[in-house]
Amino acid sequence: MKKLAYLGPTHTFSDLCYKTHYKDAYSPIHCNTIEEAFDSIDSFTDALIPIENSTDGFVQKTLDLLIQKDLFILEEQTIPIKFAFLGDLKYAERIYVQFKSFGQCKKFIKDHPNLEIVLTSSNQKSYDLYKNKSDSSIIPLHLISNEKHISNIEDYENNYPNVKKSSKKAIQSLYSLSQAKESMRKSIGLTSNDNLEDALTGYMHMYDFMSLGTKSQNKLTSEEKK
Repeated sequence: MKKLAYLGPTHTFSDLCYKTHYKDAYSPIHCNTIEEAFDSIDSFTDALIPIENSTDGFVQKTLDLLIQKDLFILEEQTIPIKFAFLGDLKYAERIYVQFKSFGQCKKFIKDHPNLEIVLTSSNQKSYDLYKNKSDSSIIPLHLISNEKHISNIEDYENNYPNVKKSSKKAIQSLYSLSQAKESMRKSIGLTSNDNLEDALTGYMHMYDFMSLGTKSQNKLTSEEKK
């Protein structure tokens, strides 16, 4: 079974996407960074990479690495981003929230200024701190089982705000670039798993060898005519 590298740990939105769409086709590799997920790609490993955040826009690191590396976008998945407040507003003093989740639930947080905001490194960390401290947290809705909570506290009702036309054009160009690169590979008999530099080096050696053979043949033919 092939492997799929993505930003971990478990219960991230990338993990949710993996479990929703790819768990039967891949075994997971949890990575600490997006760059680590990119670096994991080889003949036996693909990567699941976040390309657009519904509130903050495109993930710049992903765009940079897609341009820098000789890779292809195979397909795209969209998952709804839903958050919930876990705890009791009547008694809570602190709220644990992952730094990125904070940016997607600003309105809810602003409406409750009495809560001390404690930023965390992951949504799982926010959940664990809530369980350990018996306070409150903002976590993805899919993490909650039977705990008391307030659902759908994200800033956008459907979490898909309008995207600027210029931004849409930029991402469309990126996909077009990926498709063009794939078509160029196919035109010279390469697959997405072939190393482009090695293949082109091989073609150049072959070209040099064939050119040398042609020159030698032409020289012999000229001498024979004398």
